[in-house]
Amino acid sequence: MLAGILRKNGVADQGFNFDTGARTALAFVTLKADGNREFMFYRNHSTDMLLRPDELNLELIRTEMNYIPPQGSSNNRT
Repeated sequence: MLAGILRKNGVADQGFNFDTGARTALAFVTLKADGNREFMFYRNHSTDMLLRPDELNLELIRTEMNYIPPQGSSNNRT
């Protein structure tokens, strides 16, 4: 379902891995009165915990790293 939505919105899918027996992690975010956020995660044999090094497409990662802007660069627009 999520993969289909990403594809529909133009996200390349050549790096997707699927495991029909794995669960999806959950993140609960609370916005506090002072504006800070508090995060709580539930990860019970979730996909991020089951990913093995041999499942990574290192060439794809190396290639795509050339297109990732430096952290914070989106804040530099005037």
